Amino acid sequence: MLTITKALHIIGVALFFGSILGHAITGLAEGVHGDAQAVLVARQILNVATWYLTLPGLVLVTLTGIGLVVIHERPQTNLRPHLLIAALIFMNAIFILLPTGQAILGTANELATGSGNASKFANLRGREAMFGAINILLCIVAIFIGVLKPGSTQN
Repeated sequence: MLTITKALHIIGVALFFGSILGHAITGLAEGVHGDAQAVLVARQILNVATWYLTLPGLVLVTLTGIGLVVIHERPQTNLRPHLLIAALIFMNAIFILLPTGQAILGTANELATGSGNASKFANLRGREAMFGAINILLCIVAIFIGVLKPGSTQN
């Protein structure tokens, strides 16, 4: 059971982390910032990726993480920082990035119909970029802590 749970945990990490890296890279693509219709299509694609990759990955990594703690019967001392970072990632994703992404999609839709506010859109994108970068950094640190297990005699 432990091996299957670990494998599912890695799949969850790949879905979640891979999709948020994809979100970040999408913003670098040429042509997705000028035309309101292109912006809307890009945001619609990101929204689909959020609901079909990012959130399922986050749920899978969270549930399997809880499962790994239960299987071990208690959190290992060296995993406390890992669990803290995982909780920060979860809260950032659910309470900041998801609502911001939905607001950006709504604003992009308004811009495409000619009734939107470009300043509001730019502010939301800045918020998403800042908190998205925080989640990327937290994911990298969590992966290193989870794999390297600092302070552990196991590797």
